Amino acid sequence: MYEDLQFETQGKLLEQLANIQRNSAPIELSIGWVDSENIVRPGIMIKSAPPVVAQKLITAGYNLEITPQGVRVHRV
Repeated sequence: MYEDLQFETQGKLLEQLANIQRNSAPIELSIGWVDSENIVRPGIMIKSAPPVVAQKLITAGYNLEITPQGVRVHRV
């Protein structure tokens, strides 16, 4: 059940990113990421994007966490 909710949430985020990218520069992202202990983690990590992406995601209620691997996008 939790995994279904997680996939649905990630799908909505990917849809949001696709809509933003239609009117901005390309967005480079990773689906899943490796933490500092080399453990694979689920989630969306933005590697490169124009500033408007962060602005629109925050407005839409997402949290952005800056990490060495990129910007992790999630909802609390």
